[in-house]
Amino acid sequence: YVDYFNPENNVNFDIAAVEENSTLWYDIFGPNSRGVRPGEMYVDVDSSHAPDLEVGMNVTLVIFTHNPINPVEGFKTFYTNLTVAGFVDVDLKSYIKVSEERPDYVSSILFGSGQELHKPPHDLLFVHPISFVPLFSIVYYEDRLPNKELTYEILVEVDRDRVVNPWDIPGSIDRVRFISEQIDNEVRIYQLHTWQNFLEDILLVVQDLIEGFKTGFVVLALPVFFTAWYVGVTVSDVMLGSRRREVGLLLTKGFTPRQVFVAFLVESGLVGVLSGLTGLVASSIILPFVGIGSTSVTGFSFVSASTVAFIFIFSITISVLSVLLPAWRVSNMSVIDALKEHESFEAEKLPSRLEPAVALILGLYKLLMLLFGISVDSFAPTGGGMIVQLLYTTWWGFDLLLSYLGPILFFWGFTKLFIQGSFRIQEGLGAIAGRFIGELSKVSTLSARRSLRRTTAIAFLIALIFGYSVSVVGGLATSRNQMHRSIQWNIGSDASIWLFDEEGYEELVQDIEALDGVASTAVERWFYAESAYVSIPLRAIDPDDWAETAYYEEEWFTLGSEAAFTTLAARDDVIMMNRGFEQAFQISRGDLITFKTRFNVYVNQTIVEFFGPSTGAYNLPSYVPDGFLDEHHMGLDVINTVILVRLEPGANFEGFEAAVMDMSNNVKAIYTLESGLASASSNIFLQGPIQMQRLGIAFATLVSSLGVALVVSTTLGERQKEITLMAIRGFSFKQLFQVLIVENLGVISFSIILGAIVGYINVIGDVKLSNLSGGLILRQVIFDQGSLTFIAAIVVVILLSAIIPIVVALRRSSSKLSWRIFE
Repeated sequence: YVDYFNPENNVNFDIAAVEENSTLWYDIFGPNSRGVRPGEMYVDVDSSHAPDLEVGMNVTLVIFTHNPINPVEGFKTFYTNLTVAGFVDVDLKSYIKVSEERPDYVSSILFGSGQELHKPPHDLLFVHPISFVPLFSIVYYEDRLPNKELTYEILVEVDRDRVVNPWDIPGSIDRVRFISEQIDNEVRIYQLHTWQNFLEDILLVVQDLIEGFKTGFVVLALPVFFTAWYVGVTVSDVMLGSRRREVGLLLTKGFTPRQVFVAFLVESGLVGVLSGLTGLVASSIILPFVGIGSTSVTGFSFVSASTVAFIFIFSITISVLSVLLPAWRVSNMSVIDALKEHESFEAEKLPSRLEPAVALILGLYKLLMLLFGISVDSFAPTGGGMIVQLLYTTWWGFDLLLSYLGPILFFWGFTKLFIQGSFRIQEGLGAIAGRFIGELSKVSTLSARRSLRRTTAIAFLIALIFGYSVSVVGGLATSRNQMHRSIQWNIGSDASIWLFDEEGYEELVQDIEALDGVASTAVERWFYAESAYVSIPLRAIDPDDWAETAYYEEEWFTLGSEAAFTTLAARDDVIMMNRGFEQAFQISRGDLITFKTRFNVYVNQTIVEFFGPSTGAYNLPSYVPDGFLDEHHMGLDVINTVILVRLEPGANFEGFEAAVMDMSNNVKAIYTLESGLASASSNIFLQGPIQMQRLGIAFATLVSSLGVALVVSTTLGERQKEITLMAIRGFSFKQLFQVLIVENLGVISFSIILGAIVGYINVIGDVKLSNLSGGLILRQVIFDQGSLTFIAAIVVVILLSAIIPIVVALRRSSSKLSWRIFE
């Protein structure tokens, strides 16, 4: 591209020479157009001076040149004539390809920007490359160079369907890089060796994101896998326990314990095969609901042979491991114990208190560390020798391990000690229930003694899953809140309008303030000023307008926002300094900071306030009154002029954007909070991990609920004779329901409360520890309405998993009394 001007009108033009048969050629002229020919030019219809040109008009372009080797020869002017062949409507994408906006555009493809991009005021011509070949041959033959910058660029578009494989990003990067190296080898002889591989840059970012997804998936999957295994162990223990008499009969028929054990393992293997097949089909159905961008039918095409093999291997493995211990215990029972209708009370007692006590202490240690926001890193020794360093490293690794295992150890130790090892919780729950159902609560309390192991398993499972759910849901809510605030800070307010230059911004502000729904406006003028320390980013503002319009948080100010803006508005020789410089440069309020302005003039500004976090974030701006620019004649140093707009509640964002665009051609981009949030919510790279976490919670809740339902229904099946006897003795359906509900829902409700407390402590700890690293937008513990609704739904599902089997069992008993034990 070269800047030229028409000598009659003295108009500058950007001229793009487009090669035939290129994708850009077809984008601009269309696939069936003959395009531009040598000696012709096409004008972008949006060019500022397009109305001054007509089809068939001859335009003389002038090129000023100079001789860098022999200045004595001076300057020389060359002329060439081109004919206006027509006008073309260049869309934004094609314009970006021939402009300098490509890096920003490529970035917006990945992450979105929440902005409405627009072409700047411009004058753009398209010509055939051959049109300038004769002219520049003479220029270069005389060892001259154009006075205006002349650049050569080759834009290459690869066949992405052949080169890029979304399931093999590393291989795609290698193929793209190989093509780049081939191109570089061909053009290096022409000294065109400075190039940027946008596609490789995107793929590298995607690769990093995928690696992050993998790590996040492993962290997410471990609790889910553990839940699946523990549910399998619990259900297997209950199911195989109900088949004790079957085992006893097999042993009396001559089967050895080993044969019975192998038979159970074979059963579990077959169940694993069926589960793997079910999971394969279910995963393909679920894909559209987690933002993969496929349908349930096409989801099968994403499954490779290695994925299928891993699914079945994992499914069979976890199924066998779940049955292993229960099958070994049942198959090695004596024939007499196996033929008993119920296990003895002694078998339900806790065999040892040492292991649960140690687990409880370790889990409690980690919960206290999280509750008070204590990080092991803060105790890092600065000396002390090898022994101290070794002890600290051991503590650090131990604490890191407990970050994942702490809640699990706490729940396991607590339920073992206080539910299986002590009956006080059941007695306390019975006493509470006695206020509502009277003496019936005693029946529930006595019945609970006979299934302590099962009750403990259910309590541990529910507490673990609900604590995990509260922790994840709370983490998502705090992250969502942080993202909302970060977007609003980056935008500056409800909306921000970026201008190409400062021309006419005051009139534009007045027109914007007249729009319906606009509450207030403020102008930011961005520039850099050189200090004795570093070049500092500054923003010139009207303190009163900015305080009313801009987004900020009270915690960002040391003296408070009201005092800061009042002081900033009183004088022009003051500055609200980025707090990150306070400790780094050993400066404080009341100190002077010296800036170098134009013409080597030095000015002092008094620091009246610090703004932002106390550590890092040196790229945050500092603020000066807008009179600073005018007083020191620094208007030419302004690099961005931004109009912040605060809108009234319920304002029409789309209507606002359209109205502002019609006001001026000087609008470069419009950012709005609504479009920023919409862009973030539709971005797979941001929403993918969130969708996976939601799916993990739903899966874990479903698995645990099914486990609870199976355990409760199996236990009720074993107690069928007891329920029938109670019915014969005069217990009504309502009384039986009350007895069983208190027996089961008491511990379940207690486990939900315990899980909620631990999950909430986890959220508090995560927020406090993440905020230790500093940053402007700190996380806040928050549970919004959607999060509370999701948690309430989990509670309902867990409660229904216990209530439904009770209702089914009682209806079955009431319709037909039976002394038979269901196995």
